[in-house]
Amino acid sequence: MRWSGATCLRLRVRSAPNACFAADITLLSEEQGGAGVVSGDRLRFHTRSAAVWGSVTLHGVDVVRPLHGAEVTVTLEEPVALEEAQPFAFRQRGRAAGSGTVTRLPR
Repeated sequence: MRWSGATCLRLRVRSAPNACFAADITLLSEEQGGAGVVSGDRLRFHTRSAAVWGSVTLHGVDVVRPLHGAEVTVTLEEPVALEEAQPFAFRQRGRAAGSGTVTRLPR
């Protein structure tokens, strides 16, 4: 087989873009830059090679303090390809704030 100068790549898309998902998050300590998070906070989410702004909605608590965790719903401003059990990090006010894991995607 002869190619005419161009190489074709075949990529397999493993997940559809999502703008909303459920997650478990854990905040860094105050010494590491962690600060409290409340519902409606606008955070910068980093997953694989994407960095997207989004907001959080807390479930069962009013505020998450440093070194604590919570179940949240994340609403991203732009859709991103995600998978369940995928890890991510987030920043608040330009500083590292914590990390999390995607627990549920909309069907």
